[in-house]
Amino acid sequence: TPRVFSGYSMGIFSALYASGSISFLRGLCLLYELNSLIDSLCADHKYGMAVSVGVEKEKMAVELAEVEGVDIVNDNAPGTLVLSGYAQGIEEVETWSDKLGMHFFKRLRTNKPYHSRHLRKGLEKWTAIVHSHRFADPEIPIISATSGEILTNRWDCRDEARLNFCSPFSWLNVLRMLKRWSIHDLYDCGLGGGMAKIGKYSGVVHRYHLPKLFIRE
Repeated sequence: TPRVFSGYSMGIFSALYASGSISFLRGLCLLYELNSLIDSLCADHKYGMAVSVGVEKEKMAVELAEVEGVDIVNDNAPGTLVLSGYAQGIEEVETWSDKLGMHFFKRLRTNKPYHSRHLRKGLEKWTAIVHSHRFADPEIPIISATSGEILTNRWDCRDEARLNFCSPFSWLNVLRMLKRWSIHDLYDCGLGGGMAKIGKYSGVVHRYHLPKLFIRE
């Protein structure tokens, strides 16, 4: 029996379902409606995302002040950042990678600026959509990667679903909180075992497990 759930990026909808806050069908509906909204928000510009390794968050924030429309939207580990925003800005950061001392830079295969400020223009419409859905109190608490708070009631869960897509988050903070709670076994419900790779350089040691039988079924 899990002690707590959390969701990486849009994985929050899986966490909300697993905790009993929303039904499986409601989660699918919310994801469909959110992706439809994001598609409409991104029709006017070219966007992208990337992962950078080797530059600390504070230094990257200073450098991005000179780049138009690119945000740090997640830190997986010290010096391992996810960037999101205008595609031209992402390309500009890539050209600086050697000068900044990056060990690794990779553009992600997406043309959407997930978790960046560019999606906030859709927040009012998305709030109305989320408020039309019913949430229940979670049976098992959820760690919000967005706020770092523990979601224990339906209102917290609804607000997390409302703000997640246009807010930066920190997976590193989630891992550190799990360590403080003496939780060392993490069950990755994604298909590729990606959470172990993401947490590899976090400085927080966990045992990662894949529910292989569930995946086969």
